Amino acid sequence: MEKMLRPISPQTILAAVFLLSISLFAVVTLFPSPFYHTLDPASYLVFHNCAELFGTIVCLSIFGVGWYAFDQSGNRHALFLSTIVNAGPKPRRSVGRSKVAAPLTSLS
Repeated sequence: MEKMLRPISPQTILAAVFLLSISLFAVVTLFPSPFYHTLDPASYLVFHNCAELFGTIVCLSIFGVGWYAFDQSGNRHALFLSTIVNAGPKPRRSVGRSKVAAPLTSLS
């Protein structure tokens, strides 16, 4: 006979997430030297582009699953949520002058 698992309470999940976040903060505070590593610009750009591409693929995959779930079930909530994932907050761009515009402003 199968043993039935009892559901986990929301308080237990909240306590586990809190302890995990506190432990990560403690690790970074106690051992700071491994976390202060800088990358040269070429390696950083490759990493950043791969991370952006991965994020884009995940967003489009979520949208595709929502689109076909709507086609199969007619559930408008799935379509709405998958569309919101793609329309979510975009990363902020720097507010300062760009490197292209800087030489143009020094001519005047």
